[in-house]
Amino acid sequence: MYFVHDKRAAIKEIQKYLLIISQSDPMIPHITTDGYYNAETVIAVSEFQRSKGLVPTGKVDKETFDLLYFDYSELNEKKQSSHCAIRENDTPYKIGSSGPDVYIMNILLSELSLYYDGLKPISGDFFSRETESAVNYIHKMLGQEQNGMASGNFIRELHEILLETKTKKSK
Repeated sequence: MYFVHDKRAAIKEIQKYLLIISQSDPMIPHITTDGYYNAETVIAVSEFQRSKGLVPTGKVDKETFDLLYFDYSELNEKKQSSHCAIRENDTPYKIGSSGPDVYIMNILLSELSLYYDGLKPISGDFFSRETESAVNYIHKMLGQEQNGMASGNFIRELHEILLETKTKKSK
């Protein structure tokens, strides 16, 4: 339950649900999870409602929220059952991915933001547009293709970069 002063958190939660659902439903556009109920969010909600046979109002009423939460929970449960901390394979993480490995990556990127002006702190276990931007920044820094995706190997690289950076800065 959210209170009036938590309105942005509630909107961000809805946007997170929509973004996860959009990974498996191409009719729902990928959106930014910024906590603002803007035109992008209205369109995504409308498309979700349409896919569920509801009148596409773009407003999240109880029925829409319940369906969003149900779909998100099902998809998230499937993802969680396939996650382990930093996967050994090179399956890419991208916008919409979530779990403990993405959480670790976001922590490492946030710590690196203390040393690199081009990075901003990121929190949570969700691969957001902010995460994608930070991943591209690191790819560019390493002279790699900026494809906005990361892997378990990338997360290990981040850890090494952080250790090297901290060592250099402490001298």
